[in-house]
Amino acid sequence: MRYCLLCPAIKLDKGYRALVDPEDYVTLNRTGWKVKRSKHGLYAIKYYSDKGHRKGMYLSRRIKGTEKDLIEHHRNGYTMDYRKENLQTMWPKDHQVEHQRKRISGIIGGKARLRDQRI
Repeated sequence: MRYCLLCPAIKLDKGYRALVDPEDYVTLNRTGWKVKRSKHGLYAIKYYSDKGHRKGMYLSRRIKGTEKDLIEHHRNGYTMDYRKENLQTMWPKDHQVEHQRKRISGIIGGKARLRDQRI
């Protein structure tokens, strides 16, 4: 899987962009997506109010329609790439094992992944 230079990118806050498939761009680009930093990387999220409580919906869950008990894994490790071919639905335990395997083999360098992911 390669980085896509011609894929449309949704503008997020703080100067970040999220890569999406062309068929998803029109519907997803209408709403205000933000960047959320976690210990695992940067993620696109949209906040909304539900009965007076602030809730968030991750862009990956919006694209794939993922159930709450499952996780969307970014296959290429780039958390701003939301193309369907890069998203893999996994159980949380399998996701944890996948990341442990990559850390042991040296594919992911821990906090080094949090470096600037602006496009």
